[in-house]
Amino acid sequence: MTIDFTNVPKHYAARTHEKMKEVLMDPNGIGPAIHYYMIRGGVDQKNITVWEPGTIGGEYIKTYGHYHVGKLDETYWILYGQGVALLQKLGNSDDIVEEFKAIPVKPGDSVLASGSKHRFYLFCDRG
Repeated sequence: MTIDFTNVPKHYAARTHEKMKEVLMDPNGIGPAIHYYMIRGGVDQKNITVWEPGTIGGEYIKTYGHYHVGKLDETYWILYGQGVALLQKLGNSDDIVEEFKAIPVKPGDSVLASGSKHRFYLFCDRG
């Protein structure tokens, strides 16, 4: 059997500790080299994000958080672990949060991020 890894770099993206320092409460905290990584399936496929378990300076490992340009919905299905999905929607100014939700999540749950900035704080059992 031959496996073609030609497109692997195109579908794999990692969030390194160096990049995540921008959004950590303690940028000098010690953490893993890669906090989480994404395997992107493209337009017609689902993406998968895998978090490292643990904390950095007492803060759970989380995603970087992002906004979508235009009308793009994103659904997250929780497969393993538990945590909190943080969703915030900005008003007319980037300085004013119009809506904020903290949603506890566990395996089997799904969260729709629609037109909002979102960040996940997920922690998982190691057992």
